[in-house]
Amino acid sequence: PHTSGRLRLVHRIDKDTSGVLLLAKTLESARTLTGAFHRHKIEKTYLAIVMGMPAESGKILAPLKKLAGKAGEKIVVDNNGQDATTLYRRIDHAGRKLSLMALRPVSGRTHQLRVHMQHINTSICGDGKYGGDASQLGAMVSRRLHLHAWQMELTDGKVITAPLSSHFSASMEQLGL
Repeated sequence: PHTSGRLRLVHRIDKDTSGVLLLAKTLESARTLTGAFHRHKIEKTYLAIVMGMPAESGKILAPLKKLAGKAGEKIVVDNNGQDATTLYRRIDHAGRKLSLMALRPVSGRTHQLRVHMQHINTSICGDGKYGGDASQLGAMVSRRLHLHAWQMELTDGKVITAPLSSHFSASMEQLGL
């Protein structure tokens, strides 16, 4: 197929999140991939270091709604919001204070993982917007958000993986995760 030379962003992540971005070379492939995302045919797995020690695995079903305000867009759990589901699994933990998590958003709402983890009282480290000061731990190498779009499995079974950001890997090493 003819390409215009212009790449099209098919999957984006929050500006503070590291990891996989998916770009398409053609309009046709962009439409196909976008459709697959809407039909939940592409599985995304994120890694996060969170405060506390959630259950070993679980499912968060909590509808999300956007609020407008002076501080910019903020997302909250609200029964009148859009359905949102996140699957999670604890991979490792450093005592009871911090855990390394694999997060899989079934739906793809703005800030979904950040809000859902805060909703179960395990804010993502460095998430000042949703976790506040409680999301900062003096032992961390960085105060940056510890959320990483680690891998994506496409409809053909191909898995795309992104290496960890330097601050994320340094924190894991320091914490022994």
